[in-house]
Amino acid sequence: MSSDRLFRDAFRGGIKQCCKVPGSGNESSFQFNTKYIQGIRHRLDEEAVASERREKHTSNFLVQQLKALETRQEAQRDELITPQRHTDCIEHIVQKLKEIVSPPAVEPTPPLLPNFTFKACVLGKCFSGKTTCLVKIAEELGICILSAETLIEEALKAYKSEELCKSSFTNAQLVDVMVRAISQLPAQSDWILDGFPYNIIQADLLEKALGGSVDEEDETADLAEDPDPLKRPPCPAPILDLALLLDVSDECA
Repeated sequence: MSSDRLFRDAFRGGIKQCCKVPGSGNESSFQFNTKYIQGIRHRLDEEAVASERREKHTSNFLVQQLKALETRQEAQRDELITPQRHTDCIEHIVQKLKEIVSPPAVEPTPPLLPNFTFKACVLGKCFSGKTTCLVKIAEELGICILSAETLIEEALKAYKSEELCKSSFTNAQLVDVMVRAISQLPAQSDWILDGFPYNIIQADLLEKALGGSVDEEDETADLAEDPDPLKRPPCPAPILDLALLLDVSDECA
């Protein structure tokens, strides 16, 4: 017979005994049924507590088994990944050692502007500020300044003749003085002519002397147009990269 049925029967019997009049001789039976019911209740409580403990124990056991399984799986994954990690680490160390022993050649950074020799002239009236500006440029950029006045004075002193003066020099001679000064500069040096050339004739002579070309007048301009003209070769670039004229009024100069 199950405990639930015993409990129900005992409870019903206890109820029946409770309904009887006291002193009828059934008090001992009533006490027995009450104790029996209490014993059953006590056993049921103990079984409930024991069942709860078993469930907790089973749950804890399953959790521990699950953690152990996850730990084993993680260890297996590490065993598979670790050799690859070791290989990558060794390759990295070997590569660093190679770079230390034989460092790779570092390519120079290309300049923002291509290297070229800067050639220019600054023209203007006397006291227009040519020399003052060029002195500042020479200090900041290290460009060679060739002063026409200074070079002509040095040429006059070389002749040691009081009869010669600046006006005694022809255009060709003045150009020759400037070209000689340019040729004495270090190779690939930047230079600026201060106050030279004075006129268009000197400019053409200077261009030719430095290897440039000058547009000459076409003597066949008045003749009939040639139906099949020859193609002229392109003119070379001018020798001077810049010609700057400081055009100021007489009042400012």
